[in-house]
Amino acid sequence: MRRFPRHLLPDLAARRAACPILGGRPLDRRLLSSHVLAVVLLAMLLKLLAMPLDAFEHTTLAVTSALVAGLLALTALTRLPLQVMHGLLLAVAWSYLLSQLWHVLFQVPPAGQLPAMGTLGPWAAVVLASHLWLLGRRDSLPLSLLALGSTAALLAAYVLRVPGAAAQPVVGAGLQLLLAGAVMLVGQHSTARRVTDDLRRDLLGDGHDGRDALTGLPGGAAMKRWLQDAVTHRPEGLGVVVIGLDAPGPDSSSPAEARRLAHVARVLQGALREDDRLGSLGTDQLVLALRATDARAARAICERLRLRVASRPVDGHNVTVTLALAFYSGHRDGLSLLREAEDTLHGAQPGGPNRVVLGPLPRPEPDPTPDQLAQLSPA
Repeated sequence: MRRFPRHLLPDLAARRAACPILGGRPLDRRLLSSHVLAVVLLAMLLKLLAMPLDAFEHTTLAVTSALVAGLLALTALTRLPLQVMHGLLLAVAWSYLLSQLWHVLFQVPPAGQLPAMGTLGPWAAVVLASHLWLLGRRDSLPLSLLALGSTAALLAAYVLRVPGAAAQPVVGAGLQLLLAGAVMLVGQHSTARRVTDDLRRDLLGDGHDGRDALTGLPGGAAMKRWLQDAVTHRPEGLGVVVIGLDAPGPDSSSPAEARRLAHVARVLQGALREDDRLGSLGTDQLVLALRATDARAARAICERLRLRVASRPVDGHNVTVTLALAFYSGHRDGLSLLREAEDTLHGAQPGGPNRVVLGPLPRPEPDPTPDQLAQLSPA
């Protein structure tokens, strides 16, 4: 199993603390599994009592209901691993479906085969799709292949044993079920792989050197390259905002500071527009590239972001930021625009926290030299 590098473990812990799930309450998968099993058992009992069934269908449904009831009791009364429980549930489901398919192919008259297959097909697709939900991408693949292979083996046995079966509509319906199931499995697994890769890249920076490991945002080098291209191709209306965390809260430890930065990054990401781009500049600074009609409109956007951050506390404390804005006005390149924003943030520190400052700030006048004081003194 792949292990994360040791230097990423503090960042992972900070991100986990900064991103609580459902108010800090983990999802109880065992309770959820019990509820799902109860609903499945109720549906099977209703079918057993309310629908007309022949002797074979009645017997197989009754046996399957008893097995599901046993699984429900095991889930509620024991600590059997959920992965094992889900595997047993899927094995019971496929035993029932394959027995019904055998019944349709070899016991039902040809005139009634196609309608029976029509009622069986959707449930086979649902059970096939649930492999990935219950077992995960790696463990579900063998069961999926076994299920499709068993279905194909039943169809092949029917074609070989019954004369003229290859021309019957039920075989065509079975082949369509197999093809649709195979396409769905390929789509499911490719989507799961893509989502996993995207999450790893966006959250951990894995395989993407331009990403910050803590926030998942583009790092300083990536943002500088983007700003260079932006000034070259479309400089009009470009503003660069360097966002600095204000004085730390009561807990100034590194994990707490990491949580504050991850929290601010997440809050800002939720307010970005289509043309905005947020990145990381270091352990306590973020950078935002935005588009606006003029510097006044860009400052109004920054004020909205400042209020948004201040209104969302983390760890029971409010977090404030100072935003230093540099708006394009004939700058040589993207780096000069970024340096102006950084200088503006540095020059804004004596004025207090939690505000928006538009650069460039006037440079403070140097202290007069002794010669200058002598010239200004009265004769």
